[in-house]
Amino acid sequence: MPTSSRAPRACHSIAIMAIAALLTGGAACAAGVNVTVSNDGGLARPAAVVAVPFAEIAKLAPDLRMYHLVVRDPKGRVLPSQVTNYQHDHHGAEYDDLVFSWNFAAGEKRAVFSVEPSATATPPETPCVYARPVPERFSDMAWENDRIAHRMYGLPLNGPEAAAVGEKLRGSGVDVWGKRVRYPIIDRWYAKGHDQFHKDGEGEGLDLYSIGGSRGDGGTGIWDGQKLWTSDNFSYVRVLSNGPRRAAFSLAYSSWAAGAKGNFEELKHITVDCGVNFDAIETSFGFIGDEALVAIGITEHPQNLLRASVTRRAQIRIGIWIGIAGLGNLFGMPHQDDRRHSPFCCRKVTEGRN
Repeated sequence: MPTSSRAPRACHSIAIMAIAALLTGGAACAAGVNVTVSNDGGLARPAAVVAVPFAEIAKLAPDLRMYHLVVRDPKGRVLPSQVTNYQHDHHGAEYDDLVFSWNFAAGEKRAVFSVEPSATATPPETPCVYARPVPERFSDMAWENDRIAHRMYGLPLNGPEAAAVGEKLRGSGVDVWGKRVRYPIIDRWYAKGHDQFHKDGEGEGLDLYSIGGSRGDGGTGIWDGQKLWTSDNFSYVRVLSNGPRRAAFSLAYSSWAAGAKGNFEELKHITVDCGVNFDAIETSFGFIGDEALVAIGITEHPQNLLRASVTRRAQIRIGIWIGIAGLGNLFGMPHQDDRRHSPFCCRKVTEGRN
């Protein structure tokens, strides 16, 4: 872990309430900043991800920069951290976020972290997230953290080259790989060959969730009241960040028809963080009209399925457990319409809102 001489405590602070970005600060000074994170509910939050907009840090400590800062916990210990920079700029740098994690104990409602300059460059940290296009497998996009891995299918998988070897598939769902280990497995499994990582030959886990052209774990579509319309495989990928603490990338889908609803364009932004069981997926749709009904689906496999529906805070949440050979994943989502026993839920979207 990087070490540095302790700088004097900063004269200003950034407050993040309930792990949300409510930011405050005072006048700038050279020493660094304090970040106060509030956990108002007092619940245990292992590996809670803290993302501080770097623009707010720069207002208070403009000299702090990537590879020359350290984050210290309330006891002064250095924490693994990352500064993200999604937009390459030839003329300078406008960083996105400072990202780190903290294990909130039950009853711990507040923690203060210091962000301090380091005169020497901080050494690389061992990555616990990873994301990359896989051109050797018809341009899959695969990503993982230390707990779980996923992939989505690129357009070449629905093309003539894949058809020539019997692999052609149209599908924009989210595939899931169950991991038994904390270290990265994507490159190891692709090196084995596609059919080989559908079985757990090394005790590392496997691709246990066959999705084909279905929605998989949270794939989207447009529901017209009778039929679910879905996009083709993604046509473009851009990796924005690739660890060590956060990976982020975007997937674009070519315009596709949704029957009488017209044509739709789709863009996904996926963020992957260390130590958590869920990714953040933001999907934007472009369409002509006032509103559309977006569906989010889960693929069921009755032979190894346990399904439950529970009501909490006026929302229906459905979850299914997929398990093979002692390894399983729980898939869940809020259910927001009347089809409580359907494998997808719907949400109305309008211009500028979701």
